Amino acid sequence: MAKAAADEAAGLIREAIAARSRARIVVATGNSQIEFLESLVTAPDIAWGQVELSHLDEYVGLSGD
Repeated sequence: MAKAAADEAAGLIREAIAARSRARIVVATGNSQIEFLESLVTAPDIAWGQVELSHLDEYVGLSGD
């Protein structure tokens, strides 16, 4: 399932780069995401230099500042 999700994400990233010369993505944290991320970063033909990536961390109870 992780590989299929990574393949789908890779396609969307490629489409965003083709349409806008860049892509912005947010990836989830946690051990459940490791297989997905391993598959995503090895996907062919992604111009990673044109990707802005944020890693989502969840902190309960912390203020926005």
